[in-house]
Amino acid sequence: MSIDFMDVSDNGYDTCYHWLEVRYNLMGQDGPELCGLRKAETFFTTPDEMKNVMILKFNSIISSDRPSSAGFHLTVRSIGTSCVDHPCKFGKCFVTSTSYRCQCQPGYGGTNCDEIVDNTMNLHANFDDTGLNFLQNIPTDNFDWTLNTGTTPSDSTGPTSAHSGQYYMYIEASSPRTSGNKAILSSNIVKFTTAQERCLRFAYHMYGSMLGSLAVYYQGSNVGKTLAFVKNRNQGNQWIPVEIEIPVVGNLQISFEGVIGAGYAGDIAIDSVELLSHSCSYTTTSATTTETSPKTSKTTWTTKIHRSTGPTIPTQATDSASNTTAIENDDISVSDTSDIPLTATANTTMVTNTDILTTIDDINSTPDVTINSSVLPSTTTQTPTPLPDKVTCGFENRNTCFLENLARESIIQTEERTQDLLRDDFDWTTGQSGPTASSETGPSAAYAGSQYAYMEASSPREAGDRALLKTTNLFKETTQCLSFSYHMFGNSNGVGELNVYFSSSNGTTGRIFHRAGNQGDSWKREAIQIPPNKGLQIYFEGIRGPSYRSDIALDEIIVSEGQCGCAAMPCQHGGSCQPGSGSSYSCNCVGGYGGSNCHELVSGVTCTFNNGMCDFLSQSHDDNDDWLIGQSTRSWDTGPQTPLDGDFAFMEATFKPRGSTATLTTAGTQLAFQDWCLMFSVYMYGYNMGALVVKAGSSGQGLPYRWFWYGDKGAFWQTQWVTIQATRNLVIEFQAIRGWGYRSDIAIDNVSLFPGNC
Repeated sequence: MSIDFMDVSDNGYDTCYHWLEVRYNLMGQDGPELCGLRKAETFFTTPDEMKNVMILKFNSIISSDRPSSAGFHLTVRSIGTSCVDHPCKFGKCFVTSTSYRCQCQPGYGGTNCDEIVDNTMNLHANFDDTGLNFLQNIPTDNFDWTLNTGTTPSDSTGPTSAHSGQYYMYIEASSPRTSGNKAILSSNIVKFTTAQERCLRFAYHMYGSMLGSLAVYYQGSNVGKTLAFVKNRNQGNQWIPVEIEIPVVGNLQISFEGVIGAGYAGDIAIDSVELLSHSCSYTTTSATTTETSPKTSKTTWTTKIHRSTGPTIPTQATDSASNTTAIENDDISVSDTSDIPLTATANTTMVTNTDILTTIDDINSTPDVTINSSVLPSTTTQTPTPLPDKVTCGFENRNTCFLENLARESIIQTEERTQDLLRDDFDWTTGQSGPTASSETGPSAAYAGSQYAYMEASSPREAGDRALLKTTNLFKETTQCLSFSYHMFGNSNGVGELNVYFSSSNGTTGRIFHRAGNQGDSWKREAIQIPPNKGLQIYFEGIRGPSYRSDIALDEIIVSEGQCGCAAMPCQHGGSCQPGSGSSYSCNCVGGYGGSNCHELVSGVTCTFNNGMCDFLSQSHDDNDDWLIGQSTRSWDTGPQTPLDGDFAFMEATFKPRGSTATLTTAGTQLAFQDWCLMFSVYMYGYNMGALVVKAGSSGQGLPYRWFWYGDKGAFWQTQWVTIQATRNLVIEFQAIRGWGYRSDIAIDNVSLFPGNC
């Protein structure tokens, strides 16, 4: 259901006189109560209950004397099963008008992102941040492998901790399991597109007096089910690492089969599973590089009625071409069939300023060619204007400078794993001044100057739609420094994604920058070193998130020759830049931040709110209320009676509807990949008290609860500790939920983050 437009009476401060309640999740669960001016908001029913039922309830009884304003217009449409069954195995699923579309993780491809197209990619299942990854329990065995941390429930069997990280998989041998029951983990969730030697590594733990067996099998289109490893009986209270050579097998599948033994003391565990793209005996060596000068070639074309010699290469190219032949013929009309003998071996031909790459390999033949019309070039040779050492684009006066929106009809043949890179659905908007058209998303002003470029996420855009800016020139084959500013602010559950890719004329491509989710309401600066590449081109890809509040902006894009230095302003969060030798630099970080550019929080930090909102916390706009800062709340019999230490943050419940939420988020601050201890003081006093929730998880995904308090906890401050396990792209949120009356003010203070467990 999409709300196309809404104008329903409110007081201008998020208090609804009339409202539309949307129950799109569980039918017995209250939904958001919407009022005021809104547009382009979409809700999807949950697959967890009645996925074809949504309840819309309009309420005007509370303030029936208030005018209803213009009302609302909405559209309800069926999306079929689409993404409900999670068809995208290693990617994100986006609903389209007819079905769904998958956006695959790097290295994966296919309709459902279940094909491994990067044959150099190694697969890992450490059962921590990667989860099961390429392994899954199958439904045709007797029971499932179980994810666990610490000890297993039974005495004198199983490990006491993981082999690496915190989690491992094991089979529980206690009742209702019986001897001979089998649990299977299989790699059948992925499809290998190339048959090649591989190395399987893992660690196993088999400790107990009643053990069964652990077996590893492989099979494929040219090989039946083959036993590669088996162990039974007690192997001691230890993790044991294993390496297994996997031969060349088409459509490879790996399976781990655990079998229950004589009793409960037979738990078997595995951890640290890796499937490498090479043999176990593979070693890396340093390559010897020999520099050679580029060669050009000439081609003689002969016809029965005309003879001419093709021009010396390169023709209309920014840089010299290697082993390439280019011929143009003008003003010659050939009415009969002519023989053109060809003897050549051609590599890649690059046509500058178009979107075409073609490759011809090993031509040693004399084909029949029919020439109907042809063109002979003028005698004037075009010499391309060399690019300056530094180019800058600030998008002033709607100028895209050395960048352009990708033409929709463009075709570029690249490596298979990035063959979908150069596809887009709409254009970046350039020359934007001031805020974007949508509220609560996008920047309020340019990073530098007065204008910037952004992608507008409002209708008719859909989740997963792409906009692509690419460079129009081929840069010199030298080290380049790319620096730019970006702004990603809006829906905390998915602003979308910003990616930067590069390609070269030799077919090399790669992603050099990636951000996903809400990064906070501020511009951020990034500097990226790009090694020498022949025919270098750069691409900025913006991907629309699930909400219209996912505008992404770019500004002050600079490409300069040489290494990135302090001129790129790389040091963030107040860090100072110290020039080094040449163009190198180092950042002196402050305030708990670290990393090469002071871009991530690495050590302890505390927010007392005495100087306002802190650097690592910000208001989320994916809610319907805000946290306030002060030393008291406005209501009696609720909220702190005395401050803990100066100012504190609180949610004021007066004149707010039941269930209103206010959220503080760390989105916009990159937290180091490590365990964190979150410590804070909380005050929850009041007869109508609601709830305070701490959520933590990966940005762009639904954040799971890590801590929850509900109801009156007394008129005093209480300190709480929450351990947050290491998570990629970690976001932590405090969400206060208003209770059923005004006496439900919630306050927090002295919010601290420290590395490690609490």
